[in-house]
Amino acid sequence: MNEDKGEFKFEGELSDKSKQYLLKQQMIRTIIYGIVFSILISIPIILLAIYYNALILLFLVLPFIFIVISIVSPLYSKDFPKEIEVVDEVIYITTKYGTRSKQINNVKKVIDTGDSYFIIFYFPKITTCLCQKDLLVKGTLGDFEQLFQDKIK
Repeated sequence: MNEDKGEFKFEGELSDKSKQYLLKQQMIRTIIYGIVFSILISIPIILLAIYYNALILLFLVLPFIFIVISIVSPLYSKDFPKEIEVVDEVIYITTKYGTRSKQINNVKKVIDTGDSYFIIFYFPKITTCLCQKDLLVKGTLGDFEQLFQDKIK
């Protein structure tokens, strides 16, 4: 059962250090998405204000409110993985909000933070895939590293 190459399971509560790292990654992602969305919304608002009425510029408040919400939202949601399982070339990430899955070939890179692995996917991104090494309950770290050998940084 544990000898099956390519089947791994990380389960349990993340350490405070891992939670801080994950929270930082989630904040970076939401800030970037918030800024991009706000810029895309601001352009039509500015064009409408130029051609129609300057009062339309008041709607520019909405993109900035969105940026503020995107900055603080990770602090309130705190979406940490409860279980991460790799089975048959698929990574399953279970959080308190549900389970998401990604194919292994969709992994862009794996960052070794010392006590954990942070898996970065191609778009769409999932920022909750942090595998803490001491939470490995199925498989071995050696086999896990071999699975992602060309992507570990």
